[in-house]
Amino acid sequence: MRLIGCSRLNDAAIDLVCEHMRFLQVLELSTNPLVTNSALATIGGSLNQLEYLSLDRCASITNEGLRSLNGLLNLQVLTLRWCSLLTDEGLLDILKLKRLRFLSLAGCKGFTTNGLQTLTAMKNLHKLEITNISNSRECKKYLSKIMPNCCILN
Repeated sequence: MRLIGCSRLNDAAIDLVCEHMRFLQVLELSTNPLVTNSALATIGGSLNQLEYLSLDRCASITNEGLRSLNGLLNLQVLTLRWCSLLTDEGLLDILKLKRLRFLSLAGCKGFTTNGLQTLTAMKNLHKLEITNISNSRECKKYLSKIMPNCCILN
């Protein structure tokens, strides 16, 4: 289900989607300013078949929201482009998504080189997008050496 740029889409609407579409595998919520951590808690607790989740430019999402996604054991793709409130602390929760194959953190200015180094523990990760992050060139060089099976995009 793709719900991109729906300026009035809020947490209550996401609750309804989760209640009535429990077997959803794809959910794209990009550019929805009213989507908050509360919606992520509902998604994490309801959509255990989810394989693809896009939260690009959901400006209200914080590390607390990422913590709620730990129950998404089938998640393979997570995009968090330009989620400006996310920091290194949130990466520790992303590490728990063992099946993740693609992760985009492009434009997330709260991530540091040290924080991104924790992602080396993600053995199934095949693509990592870190464009427009501080020191992305240095990060790419370092991560490419440590994660030879992962394509680092910067």
